[in-house]
Amino acid sequence: MTKAQLLAENERLRRELAGAQEQRTATSDILRVIASSPSDLQPVFDTIAERAMRLCGGAYGWVMTYDGQLVHLSAL
Repeated sequence: MTKAQLLAENERLRRELAGAQEQRTATSDILRVIASSPSDLQPVFDTIAERAMRLCGGAYGWVMTYDGQLVHLSAL
């Protein structure tokens, strides 16, 4: 491999690692919220929406729930 190829591969791996670390942090944050508010789901839905937006680079995000008949907006 040439030096340029090695540098490009190194950069690709660095980005991949950063993405994996972001996903692990988001999962940890969500699990922490679940553990700290077992009877209140709103903070969990809010955290899921926020972390998903951050991971995807989105400007907007929402969490919908389904009760068997209707779809409800749970977090925005």
